[in-house]
Amino acid sequence: EGAVLRGRIVDTDGGPVAGAVCILDLLQSQGDPRATTGEDGSFSIPHAARGDNRVRVRRDGFLPGEFTVPGERSGGSPDLVLRRGGLLRVRVETAAGLPAPGCGLRFVLRGSPMSPTDCPYAGTDARGRCEIRLPAGTWDAKAGWEGGTAEAALAEGSTMEVRLVVK
Repeated sequence: EGAVLRGRIVDTDGGPVAGAVCILDLLQSQGDPRATTGEDGSFSIPHAARGDNRVRVRRDGFLPGEFTVPGERSGGSPDLVLRRGGLLRVRVETAAGLPAPGCGLRFVLRGSPMSPTDCPYAGTDARGRCEIRLPAGTWDAKAGWEGGTAEAALAEGSTMEVRLVVK
């Protein structure tokens, strides 16, 4: 039988994040690998490994988090910090002003050593639009089609809309 994985999800100000879904990556025995945080931000997942565990955390309005949580033997329940990202809304159009559906976009953080394969990626819907939540910083949205780069300076908790033109 596995250990019980416990922790608490907080925001960057230390406040609890209620309603966050916590998913244990590797399940050591049978059981539900998910838990949802309570009002105090705490979660508990049974059937975890006795050593360190990998937990993915998702909550609307926050950037996804992936954490290594120490096993029972290390004692204590860690506070795992979720960061609020900025929401970037991108409208991709052709030079004629028509929507560009199915356009792939890669988001590159300026000054970051990220390789292209590590950069966040999204595709436009039938209206040539997409939304993505990114960490605070200055991002370049780059279209996979010919032409098209847009700059977005996101702050935590902000929403920004940009237009990107492709050929």
